[in-house]
Amino acid sequence: MASPDSELRLEQQHIPEGSRISVAYHPGFGRYYHEFYSQLLRHLYFDGPAESLDGKHFPIGFAKHQVDDADFYAALDHSNSRHPDCIIAPVWFAPPMDKSLFHILEMASAFTARHSNTEFPLTNRFLCVFPYAELRQDRNSPIDMRTYWREEASESVTAQMLANTLKANGVTEAILLEPHSSQAVDYFDAVGINTLCLTAAPIFADWLIINNHADSNTDVVALDEGSAQKCIHLQTILCRRTNLPIGLSVLRKLRSGHSEVDKETLIYGNPKGRKTIIFDDIGASFESILRTGEALVQYECLQVVPCLTHGVFAGKYVENIVRAASKGVIPRVAVTNSLPQSDSANFLPLGIDVLPIEQMLAFFAREVAIRSIAEVKTDLRYQDYILTPRPKGEVVTELLTQ
Repeated sequence: MASPDSELRLEQQHIPEGSRISVAYHPGFGRYYHEFYSQLLRHLYFDGPAESLDGKHFPIGFAKHQVDDADFYAALDHSNSRHPDCIIAPVWFAPPMDKSLFHILEMASAFTARHSNTEFPLTNRFLCVFPYAELRQDRNSPIDMRTYWREEASESVTAQMLANTLKANGVTEAILLEPHSSQAVDYFDAVGINTLCLTAAPIFADWLIINNHADSNTDVVALDEGSAQKCIHLQTILCRRTNLPIGLSVLRKLRSGHSEVDKETLIYGNPKGRKTIIFDDIGASFESILRTGEALVQYECLQVVPCLTHGVFAGKYVENIVRAASKGVIPRVAVTNSLPQSDSANFLPLGIDVLPIEQMLAFFAREVAIRSIAEVKTDLRYQDYILTPRPKGEVVTELLTQ
């Protein structure tokens, strides 16, 4: 079995001579995402993780720049120049929605707009790095996450609003970690924001291999047609890294409402009697995992291991996790730390492993800042980490006609 260490190492890069790159931060994000936010900022340091953020250990220094006597943001400058080639800004678009959006716009407009005391903008490239962007909303979402009363339209409206607002305030590039749909990315592209979509699939693949959850009797199961592309990608990585014939199955949700899943039906593959891995972008109410677990129990599957990139965990998630655990086939759940995960989750009947993603996000942010999104997208070394979402109908149609 191949070791994950044989794969691409996300090593520190060095800034090319003459380049000027800065990192923008906002204390508002520090209040809500304090642990992950500070870790991500440290990893953005080019020559190795910084020991602290006090400026002493950053060769790029720690300098506040004031606009109109406000100092709600700061820059970690690579040089004394006030005109960096690129600004990297780790940001979240998540509750509290109004504050998180305002924090993004404060930084972007301050760095990219012409102000009375500056002849030119401080930069022409402002790169937003989104560990998580809340573009998917349903009945399980907290009230303050819902931006439009018609649930079926909320994702489209939210994505379009976010793209238009970011562009109007100077954002030129964005890195998104597994956005919920191709439509969201289309809105970014339509307004001229160059977008790089990353996937946590390689990180989950490492975890699955190390914990012996992937062998020749394993299927990666897409819990609906929307997650088929992600699951095919994870299956490909696992097959290559283990040299084993990892299988693939796809289910279709039968719904009675927008976020209410009645049952699942199999449309591709045959997971009967096999170990199964579920890979999806968001774990909100755990409703889909519960229903998928019930369906896979009917197929006499030996175990179900969910891998969820964004652990939103809202609505009836505790009740659904308890019910899913009662099926006796889910040994562990893996999520990334794209959103804060409370230690109090230890009371749940399922073990939840939280996998760090800050090194991956920092690596690609630095790579984009040094090069460009177009160059990074076409670099074959990064094929495991980049996954631009496609319309779900296209992916499933191709799969069924092969």
